[in-house]
Amino acid sequence: MTSLLLILSLVTTSFAQEKSPPNSAGNTYFIAFKSKVNKNIIKNHGGEINRQYKHFPVIVAKLSEKAVTELTKNPNIAYIEKMP
Repeated sequence: MTSLLLILSLVTTSFAQEKSPPNSAGNTYFIAFKSKVNKNIIKNHGGEINRQYKHFPVIVAKLSEKAVTELTKNPNIAYIEKMP
């Protein structure tokens, strides 16, 4: 799984930086879902989605620390990892 995150990080780092508005609050994270991606879960916690992968249930989003704490409790989310 770590190698998958490394590959996704290399592919999306420049994309996420280009798409994020300047001075927006929060950090950028990989959010992996256990099965199907549900964008509304992220949006309902104030997340700003930067990218969704076609073949993996993973999105890249800008989140506040509070949102990360709350989302880690969601049973539909496998894990959340801060992007380098």
